[in-house]
Amino acid sequence: MKFKINILIAVLACAAVSCLKNEIVYDSGKVDYRLVKIAAPIAKVHVPLYKHLEKELDGLFVDGEVICIKYTHSERIDWNDEIGLSGSVKNWTIPFGGSVIGKTEFKIHLTSSEEEDSYVSVANLTTGEIIFTLPETGSPSGNIQITIPELTKGGIAFTQTIPLPSSGIPYIYPLEGYIIETDVNHDIRVHFLVDASGSGDLNVEFELTKMEVSYMSGYFGQLKYNDNEGKMDFDFFDKLNLVGSFGFKGIQMDAVVTNRTGIPMNIKADFFFTNENGLNKPLDMEKPFDITVLAATESGSNHIVEPSVTTPPFSTSLSQIEFNDGQYPSQLKFNVNGISNPDIEIDKENFVVKNNDDPLAEIDFTLTMPMYIKIEGYSRKDTIDFDYNHIVGNDEDHINNVEYLNINLMVDNNLPFDVTMKEAIVINEQETYRERIMSENKISSGEKGKYIEIQLNKEKLEGFRKNDVKKIILSTSGKTSNGVDNYVQVKESASLDIAVSVNAKLNIPSNF
Repeated sequence: MKFKINILIAVLACAAVSCLKNEIVYDSGKVDYRLVKIAAPIAKVHVPLYKHLEKELDGLFVDGEVICIKYTHSERIDWNDEIGLSGSVKNWTIPFGGSVIGKTEFKIHLTSSEEEDSYVSVANLTTGEIIFTLPETGSPSGNIQITIPELTKGGIAFTQTIPLPSSGIPYIYPLEGYIIETDVNHDIRVHFLVDASGSGDLNVEFELTKMEVSYMSGYFGQLKYNDNEGKMDFDFFDKLNLVGSFGFKGIQMDAVVTNRTGIPMNIKADFFFTNENGLNKPLDMEKPFDITVLAATESGSNHIVEPSVTTPPFSTSLSQIEFNDGQYPSQLKFNVNGISNPDIEIDKENFVVKNNDDPLAEIDFTLTMPMYIKIEGYSRKDTIDFDYNHIVGNDEDHINNVEYLNINLMVDNNLPFDVTMKEAIVINEQETYRERIMSENKISSGEKGKYIEIQLNKEKLEGFRKNDVKKIILSTSGKTSNGVDNYVQVKESASLDIAVSVNAKLNIPSNF
């Protein structure tokens, strides 16, 4: 984890020296010196892991005593062209001769999709057009009345009269606000009442097009839904800047499908951890993601929808999963495959209500990760501002008479894994000067009272001054104990406690 131990060394060292500088008052014109040794506590620092993680990660919570992180994502299935009212194009011929008053009827079977067995029972149209073109042979004169009993608006059937001859000019009629209610055979009937004289054939070109609906019922067939691009961010490794090998146990996958259509569905999904470097690691779940969700129900003339929700929600655990350095995931990818009406029941009608605010269906995923982990090679580096010349000031008497400055750390490791403070290095702005100021120190899990001393003698401090030291780079590492297969639970109480003190020796001018 990102323990931020670095702040305990650099910041507190700065505070120690600044404290000494601010409390020493002397007359630089005097040349008498006296030896001053100072030993004083500087701070006691409590570094709770949970509080640090809370600043870096969203979705953090505690289950019992164990720290957990939750990732959530919603995948919508919106209205699309696969669910709608299919248009229709027909060509008919009406023969006539002499003085004719006659009725001719044609039928159109409306479908809701490209599925051959689909049909429409009811459709409330928000837009649409019906087009008649009547090119004729011969010289008819009179009128032709067109009536569609199954197409109504305000309870009145669609009726239009077209004069003959029509010269093949398209007659276009908008269908906004119309309702289609097909007959028992799921057809609409188009009646032509011809009142004309002359002889020849009347060719009818019919088109039902540009239809959008706010409500539709019927049987929609087995429509398939495929989405191989679904992703949600998985920022655990990115946010914590981790390096090393990590393993996790006890990850839980939960999902709820909310179905707002009167269409039963079966939804399957495969999940993969991915990153930009080509990682494609499948989630090994104890049971496959395979959910059948019932159709929603509707009530009232306004088609009030009561969504259907998977009960109980889908839930499964993941087998342990491990990641190596450079192969950390940054996203969770899911390939979703769905099919409507998985059990073919043509006599059981479907429905959809189009609402601009709600998707037709929605899948809510939740990935819960308890901090039940193993760490084989965690390591990181932190860079801390440490402007030595700014700390000691510009007074030559002062900066030339600091004999040494030691920073002492007393560490209690209340983390469930070992921590090693590997080294601390000071550098200048250009990184042309590097000086190691601390060697490796291991603090075992549960170890109390670990003493670490950083000695900064006169020679090193003078090097800091001459080379204008600006930063400290601290390298730390972590590892679970008892072998690579050991998993530990990270609890809310996990912390690093460090008592910091400083002792220094100065020859300072005396006013006496």
